[in-house]
Amino acid sequence: MPTPATGQSFLSTRRGKLTLALVCLAGFLDFIDTTIVNVALPSIREQLGVPVGSLQWIISGYLLTYGGFLLFGGRAADLFGRRRMLIAGTALFGLSSLAGGLAASAAMLIGARLAQGLGAAMMTPAALSTLTTSFAEGSDRVKAIGAWSGTIPLASAIGVLAGGLLSQGPGWRWVFFVNLPVCAVVLAGALRLLPGQRHRAPRKDFDLVGAILPTAGALVLVYTLVKAPDIGWPSWSPRLPRGSGGARTPCSRCRSSRSPASGRPTPPR
Repeated sequence: MPTPATGQSFLSTRRGKLTLALVCLAGFLDFIDTTIVNVALPSIREQLGVPVGSLQWIISGYLLTYGGFLLFGGRAADLFGRRRMLIAGTALFGLSSLAGGLAASAAMLIGARLAQGLGAAMMTPAALSTLTTSFAEGSDRVKAIGAWSGTIPLASAIGVLAGGLLSQGPGWRWVFFVNLPVCAVVLAGALRLLPGQRHRAPRKDFDLVGAILPTAGALVLVYTLVKAPDIGWPSWSPRLPRGSGGARTPCSRCRSSRSPASGRPTPPR
């Protein structure tokens, strides 16, 4: 956003550059964990004795909660503030990374990955919303979104490399421990750089059922996609999960199309 005194773009200021670096780092942390654990799976299986059938949930558990709770994380950021949700999500991500690194069983590790995905689902919408509201429409926002978009393939590539180096070096547990200093930097940056959000969505308008429906539908759909390679796609097996997810989508649209005050459908905008 332009500075009031000089009309200078926010991105050209030191604070603007640090803000962009902060949100990209938060996104990088979320994206890298989709790949960094893959290379460490053989070491995890050997040390923890994880059954082959459970190995996929070390990967898929993260994707399940990450993809399933993204909509809920975005709505929570509207209600409670972007800064607060970014801090809460990063704290959860860091604690679950610590739990994953200290895991003594497959169940504990999978639980940590599920919690990691939930933390990432809180972080990503808050970080992206901070980016789009901090930088004015035009050149600043285009550059900021370009930098954010570049973190996705970069994180995926670095995740595979870092996972191999860490699992062959200090050990697979460092695939999780390496997140802790990054989480500390994101937390410190959010507290120092991001202002508190004064104008948030009124909590009295929060529609619990309307929030649960799309989240449940997303979870069912992601779960179906995760399990499909394992069990195949016979004509009957995906019908229930896909039907359930599809049924929740029109229901959630119906809920969201009603005015919180009157309960009457609102015209499309």
